[in-house]
Amino acid sequence: GYDDVIEDGVLKIITRNSPTTYYQDRDQASGFEYELAQLFAQYLGVKLEVVVADSLDDLVSEVEAGTVALAAAGLTVTEQRAQRVQFADSYMNVTQQLIYRRDRKKPANLQTLLNGTLVVTAHSSHAQYLRELQQNLMPQLSWIERDDAEVAELVQMVEDGEIDFTIVDSNEFETLAGFYPNVGAAFDMGKEQQLAWAFPKYSDDTLI
Repeated sequence: GYDDVIEDGVLKIITRNSPTTYYQDRDQASGFEYELAQLFAQYLGVKLEVVVADSLDDLVSEVEAGTVALAAAGLTVTEQRAQRVQFADSYMNVTQQLIYRRDRKKPANLQTLLNGTLVVTAHSSHAQYLRELQQNLMPQLSWIERDDAEVAELVQMVEDGEIDFTIVDSNEFETLAGFYPNVGAAFDMGKEQQLAWAFPKYSDDTLI
């Protein structure tokens, strides 16, 4: 909790490598989550230490184990995750969007997903949404989950025509769209969701 952070003089966070969270830009670190965490560390009067997770599952496990103070990683609040970590108040609402290549026919509805290759990041809120969709509505739906692929890589694959679709949070797509002129958002999927920082479940609430 708070006392440990002040005593160590360090706020240790875990994040992931993406344009909306944390990335190295020339010689300096950048990204919305990184900047928020930097401000929080300044507010506490401590140094910020950043760990980058290898995968989303890794990220949640590290928080669960209490090896970091918190995850600042564009994490969507989901019931499954809330069983493993505790979330602070949400700071942003996002919507999942289906991403496609503009020179192909714009997908009109979920049925379109049955005729193409859909790839998402493993252990993501997107993968969870697809599982619910499969259970409740579209038993024939299939997709690929990649542990090692970050959002930008998946959008790049759509841009290059290697895959047909991926799913991206609206805030991420806003940031990425300028870099990938050939991809577009076809439609929103599911309900609006909240992003929040995640803390170890059994730590006191002082930092939160």
